Amino acid sequence: MADPIRSILSHHDSLTDAVTGEGITPETELTALHSPSPGSLLHNLTQTAGPSKACLLVFNNELFPPDGRSHESAKSTFHTEVTFSDLLTIPHVRIEVKWPSLDLQVAVKIRITENNVRVAPNVTRGDHTADELACTSSGSSRLSREGFNNAIAKTNQLCVKSQRLLWHLRALFETDGPKAVRIRFFDTLADDKSSCIPQLLPFVVGPHKLKSLALPDHSQLVPLSVTRTPHELLSSPAPFPFTTLSSGTTYISINDAQAQLFESARIAHVEQDLGLQQWSKVQHEAVPYQLGEFVILAVNFKPFTPLRGSDGSSVAFRLPERMTTKIWSQQTGIEFACSAFLCSSIAMLEGYDALFIVASRVPFALRTACHDISDLNLRTSIMVTFEPRISQFSISSQLATATALRAPDVARWLPIILNQSPHLPYVDLALKRAPDFKGSVDRRQVDRVYEMMLNWRKWNPEQLAALRSVRSAVGSIVLISGPAGTGKTLVQQILCAFFYLIGLHVLVLAPANSNVADFVSKLHKNFPSGDVEALRVFPRSAETDLKDAVGKDATIEPSTSLSPALPPTHLFEFELVRSEVNAAGEKYSKGRESGLQHKVLKTARSGSLDGTLLQPIMDAKGKAISDGKVDMWKELRRCIEMCERGEFDWQDDKLVNIYEQSYSACKCHFIARSRLIVTTTGNVHNPDIQENWAQDMHGVKCKGVVVILDEACKDNEIDTLGPLMCPGFRSKVTGMIMVGDDRQLEPTDTSAKGRVQFSLFPGRSSMPFATRLKKEGHACVELLEQHRMSVRIADWPFTNFYPPGMRSSPKTYRTLREKLPGLRVCLAKTLGKDLGHLSQLYSAVDEDDFLRSHYVQVEGKRVKRNLSTVVREHILAFFNHIFWDLHAYFGTEFHDNVTVIVAYKEARFCWQQASKHLMRIHKLTTRELPNVMTIDSSQGTEATITIVDCSVQQYRKDSDIGFIDDDRRINVAMTRAQEVRWFLGGSCSADERYARRTKLPAYVRYRNHTETTNSLSNFGGEVLPADGAGWLEKLEKRDVLLQKTFVDDMRRLGR
Repeated sequence: MADPIRSILSHHDSLTDAVTGEGITPETELTALHSPSPGSLLHNLTQTAGPSKACLLVFNNELFPPDGRSHESAKSTFHTEVTFSDLLTIPHVRIEVKWPSLDLQVAVKIRITENNVRVAPNVTRGDHTADELACTSSGSSRLSREGFNNAIAKTNQLCVKSQRLLWHLRALFETDGPKAVRIRFFDTLADDKSSCIPQLLPFVVGPHKLKSLALPDHSQLVPLSVTRTPHELLSSPAPFPFTTLSSGTTYISINDAQAQLFESARIAHVEQDLGLQQWSKVQHEAVPYQLGEFVILAVNFKPFTPLRGSDGSSVAFRLPERMTTKIWSQQTGIEFACSAFLCSSIAMLEGYDALFIVASRVPFALRTACHDISDLNLRTSIMVTFEPRISQFSISSQLATATALRAPDVARWLPIILNQSPHLPYVDLALKRAPDFKGSVDRRQVDRVYEMMLNWRKWNPEQLAALRSVRSAVGSIVLISGPAGTGKTLVQQILCAFFYLIGLHVLVLAPANSNVADFVSKLHKNFPSGDVEALRVFPRSAETDLKDAVGKDATIEPSTSLSPALPPTHLFEFELVRSEVNAAGEKYSKGRESGLQHKVLKTARSGSLDGTLLQPIMDAKGKAISDGKVDMWKELRRCIEMCERGEFDWQDDKLVNIYEQSYSACKCHFIARSRLIVTTTGNVHNPDIQENWAQDMHGVKCKGVVVILDEACKDNEIDTLGPLMCPGFRSKVTGMIMVGDDRQLEPTDTSAKGRVQFSLFPGRSSMPFATRLKKEGHACVELLEQHRMSVRIADWPFTNFYPPGMRSSPKTYRTLREKLPGLRVCLAKTLGKDLGHLSQLYSAVDEDDFLRSHYVQVEGKRVKRNLSTVVREHILAFFNHIFWDLHAYFGTEFHDNVTVIVAYKEARFCWQQASKHLMRIHKLTTRELPNVMTIDSSQGTEATITIVDCSVQQYRKDSDIGFIDDDRRINVAMTRAQEVRWFLGGSCSADERYARRTKLPAYVRYRNHTETTNSLSNFGGEVLPADGAGWLEKLEKRDVLLQKTFVDDMRRLGR
């Protein structure tokens, strides 16, 4: 009999190399995945198959639901269904029980083997005959589950029958020995014409049994391999489908977790690396420009072959924002390496594919080849070759994390990582100690510091609950969630201090360096006495050479005439570039005084650790070259002093060797003595941390390690798991606290999406560990009271994006009349309203709502340009009708208090064009212009006033709303303002049939809300032609005089 799998997987013959476009060979590193149609046989073999089949569950001859019907009892109505899932990779039977009115679902998954599933035909129970499916399992390790924590939380809402069913299902996991589940259908399988079960049974119990039934889970991907190729997968024992595979809120087994995490990270890296190689294979055209002290390389890409799918479809190429690259130009004879990163489009340099800011020291030869940005007629280009390099550290760390899931000393974390156990122990993290710690716990000290923590601020009930939750952490994991302004950072700060002051080692992590810098800065402000001493560890690549750290350059470049004072007309471009450089550099420079290098050099200068570290100086062969042991701290101080006097010879190998060894030894010594480290999740595997921290060295005993993760819902799961998997200190970790907001933006996923996909598990990259746990019902403290936004602008996002119970603190109820009367007058003037008339029309509260939360409706044309979108009429409406009033109010404080939030990069570019135009024509400074940010980059920021421009005019999701139809993204945009939030947009109209059959996007709902509450104003103006020709000339200036300004309001508030 012919093997039907061969024909099902016939697409194997058409798979091609993503680089060459030819057939797969042993050298192929990447191939695009096949996309089967939903409901097709291949789709059902690789995903959770559908449609599922309604059924009954039989336990001890009792039927669930009883009598063959969904059980009717108030809210406890439930029904059961069965299907198969992942048959080609990790085959299992999936049984689902659903309570629709409670929005509750649980699932049991039974691993299918060669002979543990059988069909019992024509079984008679009572007066009814039907087919049954019997499933057995040799033990609980072959079973997995979903949703049981959520069900336990709603037990009181379930009827007795539902509770008894849950008891039977839970018993499958809690008793030893073989388990059996009997599934009864409502008819015979021969009569089933609607479900997927008859279609798939031949591959489970029939003549076409799949090879995967007899093999381990994900046998094609486990054991893990860094170098696994598509060619190897084609010849794996169990046929590999080369389609996307399913990923959910739980893992079925360790193999499942390893395969998903490892392959998601590995393939994303291979995709980025190969795409970059393709781009760098050809010479590109570049023009170097001088802009102040910066050199910008404006690059036009020459044709190159991007990665592609089997049908020839190409993948959109995206350069990494930061990379090290070697640049070579045969024309000029210039060859140099630089740390270049992309900057946003500059109005004066329009029309290039990429703008690189050369962030490293600029070679003299390159600087002399630069054009002055003031003379754009000189566009003499050079052909350059890029040899880009992206760091291997991150991917190595991620793959090490996935591999470590099988390590014996991380087994205690598996029940919560796999996220299947509803019976995790409650752990008091204040008293929990590392297994190898032999000392006793000073309970009096713990109680004293605990009381200090509870009384440090006047906490609200939810904040107190968050602090107390560390004394009863489920499975040693604490989840704290809350929207912007609810005090998450303050809670993290005091928890960090608490664990530090009771003598534990504390590791504070965040996904981005900007979050790390912010945490360190606020920690110093909250604990200025130095009782809580944080050490920030940068990536090794961010450390500065000693010659630069002490202010001495190795070489001084000759000055050139191409570094003139910047013309005023180009000041805006200069500020844009400087802001880009600062944004990239601030993540390392901000909080530098808490950095490891700074602290080591400062300590060496002070001599406070002299005599505490005695070691011999060794040569390259490991032979001692010093006369006995030397004081490493003194040796380092001697090197620093020589460098400061200009006497350090960097060509003297012996002297450099002494410096490097003394600095390295002192750095390791300092880390070993520290108990509080702050760094990024991606830097946890840093050897400086792994080899020295929490290692019981230099007299510092490690009682236990508590990990605190900031912005946990923005972090990739594999990075979040890093501190639990690191071999250096994983055995000493006693608990983890994750803080974030699962209703805002998810982690950034740069993998190809849409028609061409390479990632086997596309859902895994966008599902953080904290979000997974919360969805599965892990205990989570929700912070409900916000303190940042006026209640008038907080109510709508709280009502639409968060669970019931959100509230605003009393101080947010102050009206503009009470708090900022000058701004009240300004906004009323902008909207063309007389305050006296407004007072007659509205109550004080409604007037405040009208002024603070407003929708400015503008008719315009949504234009797509450079694969991005903009509505220029929105920009004109702002600058012609809103800007000058706000400018009269804020003056030079405008930039710090008014932020424009846009959805698209093209919109940001056009807003910057308009700002630059006003700057040139009306002699404004950057401080008098708005700060313009995209939604995705605005998370974590705030401003007095935000103007939101999502480039939306009409209603239809695909053509008018686009990726703005995302509650998380709109939530971010709506929660950046402190006092005032205005939207710029169109009428969002649609025909009635479309409106009836489509759920309204959040953006449209908000627009309709403002119309209902009379908080909508129409700003007229002509619709521009599609090409936007001459649109900047339509910007107007108005002279505005206000009696009260921002300075007056601040003085009134005592600021």
